[in-house]
Amino acid sequence: MPKKKPLACPADYCAKDSTIARLLEALGREDFRLLQKHFGGERLWIPKTGARPSCAACRWRNRCVRTWRGQGLSIAVIARHLGVSAKTIYRIAKPPSP
Repeated sequence: MPKKKPLACPADYCAKDSTIARLLEALGREDFRLLQKHFGGERLWIPKTGARPSCAACRWRNRCVRTWRGQGLSIAVIARHLGVSAKTIYRIAKPPSP
């Protein structure tokens, strides 16, 4: 039995999905397919431009924020170091709800 050809998306990705459209435009079709191949189905977080690569990609960032706050470092200093907003640091550093 001959192998069936997969159906092609007639919309070539939904125009309403701006994230997908922006990724396709930024990466091109080939690199987008590679991204799908390696990370398809996973939820990715991409650090903002200007964030320290080592801190932004570190899985212990939140733990570091709480440690630095415990050592008395200011919200502004930590936010600047990580390249994130003060609001993000407040969210991370706040004590857990009971």
